[in-house]
Amino acid sequence: MLLAGSGLGLGVDAHAALGHALDDALAPLRGEAPDLVLLFASPAYAETYAQLLSEAARRSGARHIVGCSASAVIEGQREVEDRAAISAMAVRLPTGSLLSVRHMTSDEVADTSAVDMSAADCKGVLVLADPFSTDVAELVAALERDHPGVPIMGGLATGDSSVRETFLFCDERVLSEGAVVVGLGGAACVRPVVSQGCEPIGEPWTITAAERNIVKTIGGRPAYQVLVDTVQRLDRDKQQRVNGNLLVGLAMDEQFSSRFGMPVQRTRNCGPCWAQ
Repeated sequence: MLLAGSGLGLGVDAHAALGHALDDALAPLRGEAPDLVLLFASPAYAETYAQLLSEAARRSGARHIVGCSASAVIEGQREVEDRAAISAMAVRLPTGSLLSVRHMTSDEVADTSAVDMSAADCKGVLVLADPFSTDVAELVAALERDHPGVPIMGGLATGDSSVRETFLFCDERVLSEGAVVVGLGGAACVRPVVSQGCEPIGEPWTITAAERNIVKTIGGRPAYQVLVDTVQRLDRDKQQRVNGNLLVGLAMDEQFSSRFGMPVQRTRNCGPCWAQ
């Protein structure tokens, strides 16, 4: 039987925050050690990441710990962006499950097997990657080649927006490049669920003028006019969906501006622009 729990810790005291998160995450496991603990921690805790991983390993007794730095931390129905936070998820897999955890350097993603189990046994893959060092599209393509039809989930690590650096967690190691890949198989069954997703519209553009958080021109044209033209080319159903629910994506790195490297932010101070 699968046992799992999650928890959230807040505040400037990283160790206290981790304690609160682990208390709630471990409670549903009824005293059993988890096979896997996932940790997502604000960049405010960066100097203590190594200590937090060691503490989480000691406290939980988990076989493996994976995770990454995160500019926004989510647990349950709560998302924390404006203060330091850490979230934890503890999982005890059913008897007969297979678990593979591996860190891959940026040079290994295309040529090295990421999951230590056969394609027949693998039921799902979780990928956490550093966007500045890793071609995630290449990694996903390799996983699809080696494990066709297997669900692949995960995302890109984020961090302090003023520094081009993120961190990955693999057991008690803190890493600043590559990707952490988790394979699940055997009795462990994975069913992906999308709780929030974005469908890209329009074309990729270059921002040609901006002032702080205000985009003034895109491709040498007024930004608002580019937005109006983009929305007016959509069909009626998509225009209605855009109304009040428009976000913009920014490539984290021009070299890797694929569909895997586009964090989104809700637009503000922009009037209605759907076609009449």
